[in-house]
Amino acid sequence: MGLLFNIPSGGDRAIIAILNWQFSGAALEGLRQHQRSKGENLFDRKHHLARVVWRLGLFPSTGSNRPKARWLKFLRSILPVRVQNRIKAELSDALADPNCSSVTFQAVEDSSAADYNCLSNVVALPNGANSVALTLVCPQPVDPNDPGDPSEPPPDPGEQNFVLSARRRRVAAKRAKRAKRKRR
Repeated sequence: MGLLFNIPSGGDRAIIAILNWQFSGAALEGLRQHQRSKGENLFDRKHHLARVVWRLGLFPSTGSNRPKARWLKFLRSILPVRVQNRIKAELSDALADPNCSSVTFQAVEDSSAADYNCLSNVVALPNGANSVALTLVCPQPVDPNDPGDPSEPPPDPGEQNFVLSARRRRVAAKRAKRAKRKRR
């Protein structure tokens, strides 16, 4: 899932790598821990993908603001709600399954597709765990001249604070520092 310009573009690949990291290993377990300790299901119908992406920082943090802006706009206003709900249901199921060790993401362009779609496949791993593969099928790229919208999405009902990992704290500190310099 990503910027949808020459799918997958460099920006798409960066976003896919970030998503694959977040939904595997210790990061995936951190989401499960948040859900258990705070009682917040990030992927229920009350939550919006753009807001969850914002809260988790699941966008490129280096280079220009354009990849982040296009990614957030895509999630807010281009990806149909029915596809967002399918993605959220798949992610919710993966978090609830203790045997799921990862969720992997991919975006493909299919000009014969009538609309966006999310395909899923559960893959059994040799160690007895499983992995969920999500593929976003896109009928066409987003207009390459669209600048996107980098603004913070409004809060979802029932949001709970995350306990940030050391990596996330460093990234958040860098972003705050850059934002402070831009305001000067």
